[in-house]
Parts: sequence; structure tokens; C-alpha cells
Amino acid sequence: MPTPADRRNLLILMLVTMAIAVTVDLRGDFAINDDWGYSTPIRWWSEGVGLHLTNWQSMPLLTQLAAGMGWSALFGFGQGALRALTMVFALGAAVGAYGIVRVLKQPEPVALVAALALFASPVFVGLGVTFMSDIPGAALVLAAAFAFALALSTPLAGRAWRAFAAGTILTLLALALRQTAIALPLALVAAVALDREVRRRFLGPALALLIVSALSIPAFEALIARNWTLPVTYHAKTEALIALLGDLLRARPHALRTMAGALALAVVQIGLFCLPLLPLLWPASRPVRLQVRALTFAGALAVVALTVVTGMMALGGTTGDILTPEGIGPRLIGGAAPESPVLALLATLIGAELAALLFLAGWAGFADKRLSPAVVLLLAAGAITYAPHALAYAAVFDRYALLPAILVTLGVIGLLPSDSTRWSDAALVLCAILAVGATALTRDFMDWQRHRYALVDQATTLLDLPADQIDAGFEANNLVQILANPEGAATLPPVFDATQPYRLSRPVEGVPAIAWIEVDALFGLRRERIDLIAR
Repeated sequence: MPTPADRRNLLILMLVTMAIAVTVDLRGDFAINDDWGYSTPIRWWSEGVGLHLTNWQSMPLLTQLAAGMGWSALFGFGQGALRALTMVFALGAAVGAYGIVRVLKQPEPVALVAALALFASPVFVGLGVTFMSDIPGAALVLAAAFAFALALSTPLAGRAWRAFAAGTILTLLALALRQTAIALPLALVAAVALDREVRRRFLGPALALLIVSALSIPAFEALIARNWTLPVTYHAKTEALIALLGDLLRARPHALRTMAGALALAVVQIGLFCLPLLPLLWPASRPVRLQVRALTFAGALAVVALTVVTGMMALGGTTGDILTPEGIGPRLIGGAAPESPVLALLATLIGAELAALLFLAGWAGFADKRLSPAVVLLLAAGAITYAPHALAYAAVFDRYALLPAILVTLGVIGLLPSDSTRWSDAALVLCAILAVGATALTRDFMDWQRHRYALVDQATTLLDLPADQIDAGFEANNLVQILANPEGAATLPPVFDATQPYRLSRPVEGVPAIAWIEVDALFGLRRERIDLIAR
């Protein structure tokens, strides 16, 4: 049963979520990242066109679309309103993380640190201002993981079966959103099989859930194909996965390079996520012998070398989907600032070393206690969730490692010593500092976006320029195209982009601006200008 401290902490999580939402200012009817593809079906539905999918999705997305339609029915359609819905899911993810840590028998302060670590992550907060599927998917998986962990941990049969039923429903909802949620029933079978008592109670239901989950993936695809048109990109990730597996079977070295880079990136991103937990991880890892510690940190340096070789650094490059050298989110207009290799290397080094520390803390905890089924569930789910991204010829982004990082970290927290509360106050302070930083970076990004779209509005209204003649970046361009041509391509072909006569850009020497707008960047430390130029 929740204690008074639990209720207080859940109230804190709610207030933190609201404070972040108000501070970053979710308003603005403009698309961010892939929002143009995921929110447009809800726009069409709200306009009475009916539910009609775009071609820009490789997952069912059904749960998120249903939630978005229900939300829009209450509050009206708008990108800002849908971002508010994502923040509700963000709160759900934090509550799920809190509940998991409490089920793992950690005290309330440690559970609060674990939940606040989500808001200390700039990747998590940056995704919270979008209508991307990452945060809703994470919320459903964490809620299901909490339910299963409770079922595996409680001796009360009635309570255990109710929790298992809740976990089953949440798993199916997660699968109706993203196929990678199959990791949870796979991990559940592994967790149940490794414990004799739990195996006797739950092996049958766990196997049944795995079978139903596996069958639900083609069932959701058939539902989409029968009622709507299957998006042209729906199988893109699967095809990339099959292609890489085929190259691995043929012993082609470049396939190993791709896979190794993706795994190294995951290690680094997991480490960066663990930064606010440093006060808990460092003392917990100290019992590990010096030789093991030295070997582990040497391995972290090898991960850094691997990320450098493959180009999958913590910032920028193919990984710069959320974390970029400029802060939160890619600017996505011409003349973007050059990447800082020193900054990217430093972030990569910090992430790799923190991942090593997380491993050491888990190793030390494992030496003192056996892996409980709930801990196995989390660790296995984290690894399996990331596997399709590591085993595919496709862009591997920092956001892909977010849910695996949360799951693995929560599993290790379950192995920390019972006196972890000794350092929880320091961890809370670090969480607060990092959460403020992540929120400030995200507000800066939202301000920048508002100015960017204000310049587009200025050009289309005052200068009477057609919106489809302005290269305003990936999201703006694709939203204009998909609204004008719902049956068209999934994204802009290069020739279309190249023939747009006008472009938003950073100032270009020798090229006069037709119009421009100024914006404070980096918390007002510097003033930037966005120009509208003729090509």
C-alpha cells in the first residue's frame, strides 16, 4: 500500500511535470520532428475527414492516435494541445518508474530520485514537447513493467493475478503503439523461467501472453491494411533489419561495424541518462575489486573509441535527433552551426564512464543478492527493446536508447544496497539541477521554433509567398506537402526541396535577406537571426 511519503512524492512528480510544461511553453500550432506525420491523422479526423493515416509511420500507432482523438475531442485539435497530452504520458512514465523502484523494495527517496531522473534527461524532456511515439510508448511499457513486477513480487495470489491482468492489457496497448513492446513479454518469460516458485505460478500465463503478443503484431497490421492504407514506410525498419541479418550471415564486415556502433551508442546514452544517479552509483560500486574496476573503465574507453570510429557520437552526426551540439533538437534549416568534435567527444566519454559505473554498481549489488524476477524482467526488457535498432540498417538516434536506458537503470537500482538513502539527498539535488538545465534547453528550443515559424507566417502573409515555395525545414515542408497531397510521398523528394526558390537560413555572407527575424539563443547569452533568402 502507498505510504504518506509515496503520496507526497507522487504529488511532487505531478507538480514537476506541470512546472516543466508551463516553463517550456507548449503553445504553437507547428510540427516538431515527426509530428507532421503523427498528428496529421488527428487533424483530419477533427476536421471531419475521418481517420486517414499518413505514409510516415513504421509502427501501428493506434493507441496514440486513439488517445489523441479523445484528447482533441475534449480540448480541440492543436499541436500544442497534443504536446500537453505527451506531457501527461511523461507523468505516467515517471509514476511507472517510481512504482517499479518501490516494488523492488527500495525506499521512497530512492524511488523519487529514479522517477525524477527522467525529467533530468534532456532527451526525455525534449521528446515531451513533441507528439512523437517515444514518450507514450515508454509510459505504457513502464506501466506494464510495474504491473508485472508487482505480480512477480507479491505473495498475495489475488493481488498478483490482478496485477498480471493489468500488465497484459497495458502490454497489448503498448504493442498497438510500437512493435518493440514485444520485448516485455519476451523478458517476462525469461524472468519467470529463472525462478522456481514464480515459474510454477506464471510460466503458462507468460507463454500465453507472448503468443498473443506475437500474433497481435500482424493482427494490428491487418487491421490497418483493411480499414486504411498501410503506410509505405511501415515495413522500412523490418526490411533494414532483415538486410543486416542477411549480411551478418554472409560474414560481411560492414554489418558488424553498423551493429557495433549502435551498441556503443546505446552504452553511451544509458550512461548519460544515469548522470543524476551518480551519488547513488559511486558509493554502491566501491565494493568491487580494483582489478574489475580498472578493467571496466578500460572497457568504457574502448566504447568511446568505437563510437569515434563508427561516427555515432553522443552529439551530432546521425545520432543528433534530440541531443545536438547546439542544445536540444536539430535546428533543421540552412547554415546550421558546425559540430563541435570536442563537445561530442566529451559527452561520449562521460556517458561511457557513467555506463561503466552503472555496471559496477549492478555487479556489486548482484554479489550481495540474487537477481529477483522483477530485476531480470527489467534488464532483459531493456536489452531486447534496443535489439531491433542495433540490428538494422537505419538511422540510429539517441532517442532510441531512451526506453532501454530507463529499464536497465531501474533494474540496477533494484540491486543497490538498502542504505542508498544515505546519498539520496545529493542525488535529488543533482536531479533538480539537471532537470532545470534540460527544461531551460527545451524552452530555448521552443522559442527558436516559434520564431522560425513566425518568419514563415510573415513570408506567407505579408510577402504573399506560397508556403510550398519556402524551404523551412523538414517538419514544416512535409506538413505543407502532406496537407496539400494526403496520398503523396512519405517525405519530400530531394528534387522538390532543391527547386524551392526561397529558404530559411542562418545569415549567409553576401546573400541579402528578403525578411528576417531575431531570436535570443542559449538562454539569452547570444542573439541569433533567421533569414529568408532567395536561392
